[in-house]
Amino acid sequence: MKKLASCICSGAVLLSICDASYALTTSQANATLRFNLSNPGARSLGFGGAFIGLADDATAAYANPAGLTNLFAPEISLEYRRSEFTTTFVDRGRFFGTPSGEGIDTIDGIEYADADSSTDSLSFLSLANTWNNWSVGVYRHQAANFETFYRSQGPILGDFPTPRRRLPREIDVDLEVVNWGASVAYRLTENFSLGVGLSYYDFDFYSTNKRFPVSSATAPPDYTVEPRFTEFQTGSDNDTGINVGALWKINSQFSLGFSYRQGPEFDYDYQVVATNPAEDRGIAGTTNFTLPDSIGVGLSYKPTEALTINFDYVRVTYSDISDGI
Repeated sequence: MKKLASCICSGAVLLSICDASYALTTSQANATLRFNLSNPGARSLGFGGAFIGLADDATAAYANPAGLTNLFAPEISLEYRRSEFTTTFVDRGRFFGTPSGEGIDTIDGIEYADADSSTDSLSFLSLANTWNNWSVGVYRHQAANFETFYRSQGPILGDFPTPRRRLPREIDVDLEVVNWGASVAYRLTENFSLGVGLSYYDFDFYSTNKRFPVSSATAPPDYTVEPRFTEFQTGSDNDTGINVGALWKINSQFSLGFSYRQGPEFDYDYQVVATNPAEDRGIAGTTNFTLPDSIGVGLSYKPTEALTINFDYVRVTYSDISDGI
């Protein structure tokens, strides 16, 4: 949930970026993950998140470090965010065939369900100052703060020749990524500035995917028994990344910005544990989790003193997330 706390602009358009996005991976638990990659701050949100071409407050340290040269005095920015998530998943039903009417096999087609969750966090804090042609900013940004829990009864796959069913599942996910960063900007000319920043990321990830046995393909699930298999994903890691930016004030009405942010890469452990040792497949190891890179350009247009319009185009490489999974 976002609360709009800015009345500075009358119109805004944001293209090709979303701060809550799915990570498509081969693990069912990972398919629910969400991230906070939008530009922070009430002023940015007042423009729908489009801020690269303007970047005129302390949040520029993250959004476009070159914009720090817009400051005329020390500035502090703070953002608290309550995020509400709805995870949609396949709960029960049939992929193929006609329901038998026995047990849970009464639904023709697939039935979906929703799992609701929420998190609270200090999502952004920054301090910035400027001296002559130099400007600096330090910040803390919550790149991810997500958790969810749900149970799937397991849909019936079809009759081959008897009904076969996906095992009931219980999924628990907790992901947190915090970005500590510092940026510096220099005004090369009266109208052109460059900025660069360095980020240090803290990563914590935990998930379980428990698959429960059933006595038959149509039997109701029992989540109190010992799981047949449990998939674990756990890890705490750190990495660094850079962000760079440029800002060109074309004239009194137009300014053009550029921003690139490098995503960090973290290692975490995975393991599949079978209750029955005879079913143990020896699946275990270490893989990596990559936060996406983002590259964007932004145009800010101020036709009058009372109206500012921002346009951003941002490409976020979400496919990076699944590379190591």
